[in-house]
Amino acid sequence: MRAGIGSCVGSFVGGAAIGAGLMYILDPNRGNARRAKLREKGLRAIHIAQREANKQLRNAGNHFVGRMREMKSSIRDRSSDITDDIVLDRVRAQLGRDIRHMRMLDFTVQDGCVIVAGPALRGEAEKIRRRLRKTRGVRDCDVRVAEVSQSEMERLAGGRGFVPHKTAM
Repeated sequence: MRAGIGSCVGSFVGGAAIGAGLMYILDPNRGNARRAKLREKGLRAIHIAQREANKQLRNAGNHFVGRMREMKSSIRDRSSDITDDIVLDRVRAQLGRDIRHMRMLDFTVQDGCVIVAGPALRGEAEKIRRRLRKTRGVRDCDVRVAEVSQSEMERLAGGRGFVPHKTAM
């Protein structure tokens, strides 16, 4: 088979580029400095790659240890009674991730049963239910949340002594 004209041109351009690169690096006048600079850049790239790999390995190890401790504490929690204060702290910590106006909600915990009351933004009631079902120590939950719009929430929050757009994430 015969090679096309495109492959000949490509080979010529590739060969010319390799030749120019070799001339640039093997230049008798400034080649030593260029090779030293390339060597330093290569070493720096290797060090950065090693540092990032170490970070990722440490991160993976920390995640693994965290999962193991979570499993251990969840097993321990099944066999022991958890005080209502601890359940309340866990609920607030878990809901703080998902709910924008936590200060507007009132929480009551009795024997692991959590009651959440107050205004929340539209769509957050289901988030609250899902998060409460996943929280360790919560036996049952009752979500008595009135879903309101953002403007209504700002009006309601004004009576609580804070400005919602500064506390919201």
